[in-house]
Amino acid sequence: MKRYVLGFLFSPDLKFVSLIHKRRPAWQANKLNGIGGKIEHGEVPTEAMRREFLEETGLEISTWTYFATMRGVDWEVFVFCATSEHIGQIKSMTDEEVTIGGSDEFIPFYSHNTHWLIPMARAKLLLSIPIVWEVFETNGKGQLTPDLASQDSAQAP
Repeated sequence: MKRYVLGFLFSPDLKFVSLIHKRRPAWQANKLNGIGGKIEHGEVPTEAMRREFLEETGLEISTWTYFATMRGVDWEVFVFCATSEHIGQIKSMTDEEVTIGGSDEFIPFYSHNTHWLIPMARAKLLLSIPIVWEVFETNGKGQLTPDLASQDSAQAP
């Protein structure tokens, strides 16, 4: 199974979010998405999120909050959010450009799931609720299932 992380860093007032202009894979090319990548062997999702964000933006964030898992037949993505007063210090560290914008400003350019992940991330940060969403992809259609079982569900696997 392929495992990935995806993160959305917001300004403290939640008005701005960091995104990346994707060049690959082909289905994401020229779209904006959260920042993340593959989980390396032996890594837990939170460690991978910290590493990937640092590699892509040059900014170290240690306060990631896990809020969703997206799953398909042979893949899963652990989704995180955080706030930082240092959001303005992000810079592109790879050939994929990172940017900061109003969290509703780029909707026409979002990757297929970014338009609903950003509001979910903002709600998680604003409300501090112990909820983790699971999204199962079947033939391109997602099914959202909230996991309200316990406080422990808000911890990354």
